[in-house]
Amino acid sequence: MRYLTTISLFVLVAFTASSQDFDRDSIYYTPIEKKAHPHRPISSDKNSHYFFNFLSGTLIGGSGIYDSEIATFSFSTTHGVRLGKRFGVGAGVGFDSYSSWKALPFFGTLSYDLLGKKNRLFAQLNYGVSHVKKVKSQYEYGSTTHEGGTMISPSLGYKIVYGDLRLYISVGYKSQKIFLHSEYPAYYSYAFSIRAPGPNSSFNDTALSLNRAYFSIGFGWK
Repeated sequence: MRYLTTISLFVLVAFTASSQDFDRDSIYYTPIEKKAHPHRPISSDKNSHYFFNFLSGTLIGGSGIYDSEIATFSFSTTHGVRLGKRFGVGAGVGFDSYSSWKALPFFGTLSYDLLGKKNRLFAQLNYGVSHVKKVKSQYEYGSTTHEGGTMISPSLGYKIVYGDLRLYISVGYKSQKIFLHSEYPAYYSYAFSIRAPGPNSSFNDTALSLNRAYFSIGFGWK
């Protein structure tokens, strides 16, 4: 019995040693190297973010007829997306007052930061169309219909950055088109000085261009 046990242990040891000899195996296992996780480039989406601002200021100048020289009030708000570190695109609405007109412009905007790493000098262009309303006067003669036209406003400004907040100071130019159709009736007299419109009324179509220098300050986010 002791002899049989000794032989069994010898066979077990020999089998275990042969099983560890990988060089004699018919199949070789090549260890698979773990590839390093590739560096993911920063997505452009991380550089794109929402922004908005509120600006108020003054329009300075005049165009003569229907439009005396005076400083008037202007206000606008813009909402959009920053693309990368310097370019922005958005849309906005505003309110512009003139001596004889009120305008509500709807516009698209493009902006580009020209200089600076934190606080930046930027250029901006607003372009759109406006709904306009004429300020009524008791001295008007005849009747007039009108409609708003295009509005364009290039500007140059300085943006002060404090965290996610922005302070804007800008100067520029604004041009607003307005189209008028006027009718001036001719009158003739009845007895007892009763007056009535005559057949020789005149009509006039006028295109106005309200041109102003523009100065504004405001604040925004991002």
